[in-house]
Amino acid sequence: MDPARSLAALGGLAFVFASLVLGIRLLALAARTRRLPEVCIGLALLLMGGLGYPLIMTARMALRLSDPARVAVMALALLCMGVGTLAVGVFNWRVFRPGERWARV
Repeated sequence: MDPARSLAALGGLAFVFASLVLGIRLLALAARTRRLPEVCIGLALLLMGGLGYPLIMTARMALRLSDPARVAVMALALLCMGVGTLAVGVFNWRVFRPGERWARV
């Protein structure tokens, strides 16, 4: 593997690891504080960076998997990304625009 690919792989692994650690820590904090912003950002990090990104890479690069299995992995990844994106939207609404009617939409 050439140095550029090695560096890219290392960066991707660092991103996934940081997303997992921070997501789990924020969800643990949310379990203690019962606060919505921590839940939202914790879910977003865990689902998007910790699970969704590796699942997308698996679906794209695991050529030994059958096509239906790769489609199922990609569908799960997109579900994680969608729920994570929704969590970011709820976070933005509750933290930055809690009283605005248009922000709820």
